[in-house]
Amino acid sequence: MLADSLFEWQFPMQTVRSWAAAVITALVSVTLVSCASGRTTYLADGSRGYSVSCRGLLNTWDSCLVEAGRICGPRGYNTINEDQYDRTLLFGCKTAATGSK
Repeated sequence: MLADSLFEWQFPMQTVRSWAAAVITALVSVTLVSCASGRTTYLADGSRGYSVSCRGLLNTWDSCLVEAGRICGPRGYNTINEDQYDRTLLFGCKTAATGSK
């Protein structure tokens, strides 16, 4: 009888622990692997620009540069503003005419 009541008390606690462990694991995974995120903006001259943020424990400054290269492709990009400490990059893609410079 005592063993049955102990089992009933421990089973809900194990379920809560399992659920809490799953939530914590998911949050840590998202924090560690958060990708470089970019958004479209407009530069002072009216041309389209991009702002990339590379936060997260596994992202480095190189993550921002890779994302800029992915967005602009073979044309390349001109850096407008960079903050390596905060890991943010504001840039504009080069046009086809300026891509060869």
